Amino acid sequence: MPDQTGDVVKVTKTAIEFSEAVLQILKERGVLDKVFDVFLGKEHVDILVLGATGVGKSAFINALRGQSSLAIASTRENQDIQGILRGVVFNIVDTPGQVADKEIRARAIREATRKKYVGIINIVCNGYHESEAPDLKSRNVAEALVDGEPSPEYLRSCRKREIDALEEWTILLGGYEGAKWLVTVVTKADLWLAPSTKQDVLNHYAQGPYEQALGEAKALRRIVCSYSSTNRLFFQRAAMSGFYTDEQRFADHNALVATILAYCANR
Repeated sequence: MPDQTGDVVKVTKTAIEFSEAVLQILKERGVLDKVFDVFLGKEHVDILVLGATGVGKSAFINALRGQSSLAIASTRENQDIQGILRGVVFNIVDTPGQVADKEIRARAIREATRKKYVGIINIVCNGYHESEAPDLKSRNVAEALVDGEPSPEYLRSCRKREIDALEEWTILLGGYEGAKWLVTVVTKADLWLAPSTKQDVLNHYAQGPYEQALGEAKALRRIVCSYSSTNRLFFQRAAMSGFYTDEQRFADHNALVATILAYCANR
């Protein structure tokens, strides 16, 4: 998709790593041969990345682009990252999450879903939104933290914002045949993940209020995954959950990549 909006909508050519662990997961799911059959004959796959501002889209995309210890891709000095892995190039379309960019985002979604085939990765974070704008960050810190801990009211308001963003873009899917699958990734698992909360969080997105707001997207093949592409304090102050280890990050990364590849192969 050509970039018609300056630096707001970015299309990044990249490759997603086929690690041995990913191949093993695909083999266990019984789709390894199909993945190879499909991907060896393709030049590229389009993936549309959506998510409200502050959910961690950039960190997530960087992980897929190989700018972390978990994925490997060749890099160049400009914004285009090119990597060929077993003949497959992924065109990752990064859409803006800011409310003010609604028209730009809508145009990008319409262009992407008019293609013959596109997958959607939808980024959410259980309400742990962080604004990067300096003037907003100081104000949000006061709202987001109470005695050094995430404010339940702030998290609820951000989860409502996630649903509002969902309702905005899912209505655009009506009448378009290109979108085939939806992977919702609950990022910042290092902050929210705990044995007592994990299933409730995933249920919110898989069968709770978030799922109920999917609208046209309910027709897509879809799944909810947990993942953290980076470890960081919430607004650089609140502590992490303490349960998200490097081993869990690696396992989540491999499972997510395997899911994306399997979804692309199962048309």
